[in-house]
Amino acid sequence: MSVKTVKLHRNEGWFQQTLQGQAFAKQSLRNDAWDIQGGVTLDLPTETIPASFYATLRDFGDKTAFTFIDRRFSYREYNTLSNRVAHALMARGIEPGDRVAINLPNLPQYLIFMLGALKAGCIISGVSPLASADEIHSQLKDLGASALISFDDVYANNVQALVPSLPALKLVVVTRPLDLMPGPIRFLARLLKKLPFPTITFVDRREVWFREFCAKQPAADVQVSRLASDVAAIQYTGGTTGKSKGAMLTHGNFLSNIRQSIAVTAPEIGKEVGLSILPFFHIAGLTAALNTIVIGGAWLLVPNPRDLNFIVRQLKKYRPSLIFAVPLLYEKLLLRQDFRALDFSSLKFAMSGAAPMSDALKKQLEAVLRVQVLEGYGMTEASPGISLNYPGRVRANTVGQALPDTEVKIVAIDGEHELGPYEEGQLIVAGPQVMAGYWNNAAETQIALRMHQGKTWLFTGDAARIDQDGYITIVDRLKDMVNVGGYKVYSVEVEAVIALHPAVLSCAILAEPDKQQSTELVKLVVQRATEYSERDEAELTGDILHYCREKLAAYKVPHSIEFIETMPLTPIGKVDKKALRAYLRSKQSGVK
Repeated sequence: MSVKTVKLHRNEGWFQQTLQGQAFAKQSLRNDAWDIQGGVTLDLPTETIPASFYATLRDFGDKTAFTFIDRRFSYREYNTLSNRVAHALMARGIEPGDRVAINLPNLPQYLIFMLGALKAGCIISGVSPLASADEIHSQLKDLGASALISFDDVYANNVQALVPSLPALKLVVVTRPLDLMPGPIRFLARLLKKLPFPTITFVDRREVWFREFCAKQPAADVQVSRLASDVAAIQYTGGTTGKSKGAMLTHGNFLSNIRQSIAVTAPEIGKEVGLSILPFFHIAGLTAALNTIVIGGAWLLVPNPRDLNFIVRQLKKYRPSLIFAVPLLYEKLLLRQDFRALDFSSLKFAMSGAAPMSDALKKQLEAVLRVQVLEGYGMTEASPGISLNYPGRVRANTVGQALPDTEVKIVAIDGEHELGPYEEGQLIVAGPQVMAGYWNNAAETQIALRMHQGKTWLFTGDAARIDQDGYITIVDRLKDMVNVGGYKVYSVEVEAVIALHPAVLSCAILAEPDKQQSTELVKLVVQRATEYSERDEAELTGDILHYCREKLAAYKVPHSIEFIETMPLTPIGKVDKKALRAYLRSKQSGVK
């Protein structure tokens, strides 16, 4: 099959898709003969992220770039503020290639510091504000971070004490969440105690307040020479199955993934308004923010994803054309009548990521939104997009087809020979969005990136199958798979069945060793629904096991069930099995 080409360019209107290209992309999505390896090739980017931003600025300088608590920031203001950050970084001795860590929630300061650091030629790295002090220290030390920005509450409680043990840090910037809001709003918020306002005494010459840091810096554009092949971000993996690793993602990786998304979703350049609940320190949130820059879109910032009242108010007032969230958040929103009553007529589609969405939840959500909910699949190591259920081509219980310019294959779990349609094995991926490797970790890089048939492939560690039309179904993380007497039990499949039991609010399948034989047993961990919280555990265990025997093959039925008060989740709402295993080990040993 011949591979057709869509060329995305920014001549005379800067990255506007040609009318011919845009029409072709839409036509191809309706073509049943769509090539299962992607079907469209795109020009590889030669520019950097700052160059893309400056081009958007030329066309959309006065347009809103993002909105924070009803304060609108235009692209022109975004440029000025990020230029000041870039100049301030350079004035403090931060050089191209230095790592700049951003330990913030979704505040304007995140976007401004991110872009300023990239303009100065630095490498950015998001650090979760929800991480423990030990986790933050480990990441900053591994990075060899030269600069760090954090916000007052987290800095006072988790970060400031770490600074003396991080000699590589040349600069520590501390911000208040409302630093970029008008003075009266900052005053009222403090007076009414709307936010924590910790007293922080600086004891290290490297520490500086954000407002002081940017003050008196020039607003002139900064254009440090960098290449598309240079690393833009070191983004750490979630670490839900093992030690977190820093994926080195280049400017070209990000821009390629953005172009792949544009070719599939065909946004209206300069007109889209998006609301994403995914944090910028997570790869999907970061790429979404960069995507918005490229298409000249507007972003509605959600600093606290638990504040559902705020989210509903933003949806009502700004009526975005795109919503991007995780299944858990959609589920919580659907319980609210004010959300269900909103006018979603401006919405083009909703996207869901980070965890599988059940068919029941998807149907409920689509009935309220009256648009398609698109699920896809990605990894930090792939910037992150690998596949998507294309608009108009959604297939249930799959994560869609490979993005343009992306090749996917299934190879045997215990080898590298390729498998055919519907056969289950390890998913491997090749494409321009695949990382350059892991930071300071050659051994893990060799495991993840391997030569196969003369090309470098990313071995995902995910068990999957691909049907004859190229639709991918993820069946499990290989590390989460349970081997019961030679039979493979995929946790994703079993969890989806058990989650339908009315007593189960959340569940996770783990492997536990069989003490009698050299095999594994299926262990089920359950967080009970509220209405079942007082039910006798032995009785409830029997009820759930009876349900499992009716719905699952015998070797998939749990050998044991353990009830837990709260299921540990990652910052984006995915069950954190690493934390769950650690909790169960500590409980078993009597450590609290």
